[in-house]
Amino acid sequence: MDHLWDGTDLMGVAQQILAAGGASGLVGATKWNPSDKSANTTLSNNDLTFTRNAAGAGGVRALVGLSSGKNYWEVTINNSAGLIDIGAIGGGQSLTGSAGGLGFAWRSTTGALIINGTPDITSGSYTTGDVLIFAFDRGNNLIYVGKNGSWYGSMNPSAGTGGRSVSTSGATYPNAEVTGNGGSVTANFGATPFNYSVPTGFTPGVA
Repeated sequence: MDHLWDGTDLMGVAQQILAAGGASGLVGATKWNPSDKSANTTLSNNDLTFTRNAAGAGGVRALVGLSSGKNYWEVTINNSAGLIDIGAIGGGQSLTGSAGGLGFAWRSTTGALIINGTPDITSGSYTTGDVLIFAFDRGNNLIYVGKNGSWYGSMNPSAGTGGRSVSTSGATYPNAEVTGNGGSVTANFGATPFNYSVPTGFTPGVA
């Protein structure tokens, strides 16, 4: 006899789909901005994969900035050559040395979470193959970070506990900075299902 789905089962499946970013993804999900990236860098994979093609720092900003709300996104490290900073910065900030201004950056080599130019906590280094997870409560200017499905330390964005305070001015844009030739990252801003569950109360992606 075929399995009969009851209402609870169907609701559970629906919740899992929504938590993963929806069956077909977030409508209008942002991408990396091809007009807001450094020289000697390329975008591919529908402008979601950012690659550095020379030694030295090169960065990119997303098309959409955040001024309010709560948003979740993921970044996969394809090649950790050199030093990588992943975070979010203001629209007027330099694409290189981005960790020195307003916003936040999670550094690959030291594991430092750099907030407004100052190392705040050490949230763990990362390397090729890791999936970084970000939950940004822009309304309260709190950032939560994690890796491969686990939030760092006592951070719990669903409960609103453990987030680190960030100073911002105007829209804050997800960004990436890579210093090594061949260094590469791929963002998921919600166009496709996420690898990990979206925290309760957070929009699955950035649009």
